[in-house]
Amino acid sequence: MMPKITLNNLLTSYFSAEIPGQISEIFSIDAIVVDEAHAYVGPAAIAAWWQAAQQKYRPIVTPLSATDADGKTRVAAEVAGDFPNSPITLHFTFAVQNDRITALEIA
Repeated sequence: MMPKITLNNLLTSYFSAEIPGQISEIFSIDAIVVDEAHAYVGPAAIAAWWQAAQQKYRPIVTPLSATDADGKTRVAAEVAGDFPNSPITLHFTFAVQNDRITALEIA
């Protein structure tokens, strides 16, 4: 789902991605994603994580707000899908360098 807020093109691409290839294109070669206490390093591992999450949870993510601090962007988003207590609000903290996501932590 498209954001209800305005995000930069890179973050909009993350939240609107529909296939793993779109995800792997926006992360740096040494990027890291931390989600559910697991770390995924590099575009291939990140794309595999993303695809598995899509299949398992079928999430619909709607960004609600974004703040920039300490060189990172924190996006609060409503996430609805096939999991208990849906929908919930999660926080996506992005680090970006050279037009690529270098780190993402989801909490």
